[in-house]
Amino acid sequence: MDKAGGIGGDARKPRVTAEEVARLVDGFYAKVRRDPQLEYVIDSAIVGDWAGHLARMRAFWAAAISPQGDKYETLVGAHLRFDGMDRRLLTRWIALFDETCSELFDEPLAAAFSMKATRIAERLRGALAQERGGSLPRSMP
Repeated sequence: MDKAGGIGGDARKPRVTAEEVARLVDGFYAKVRRDPQLEYVIDSAIVGDWAGHLARMRAFWAAAISPQGDKYETLVGAHLRFDGMDRRLLTRWIALFDETCSELFDEPLAAAFSMKATRIAERLRGALAQERGGSLPRSMP
């Protein structure tokens, strides 16, 4: 983790470089693409535009890990297009994300990303459940 010139910089949000964000996003989505169900759901939503999706996710995570990065409104709307996302797949998504964080970063940075992802997943779960008439549970196992 780069202590100088990175994004973020308080105890809850350690500094992170654009290169670290890119490693996380690229590593995570490489795992997603090896999971047939997750890959199908996301590929369908992004209409096969993986390069564009990865660029958007790099920009999102760079902003999300910054001290001002607590806004998810546009994120939730985008994920409502993920037809087929259910509790099991959302849980798998979080597990792969946490696994990638743990593989790439020391504990403070891995925890910062994981906490952010968990909060996002909770918001997504609520929005998806509301959109689909309560088909997703309120909390993950």
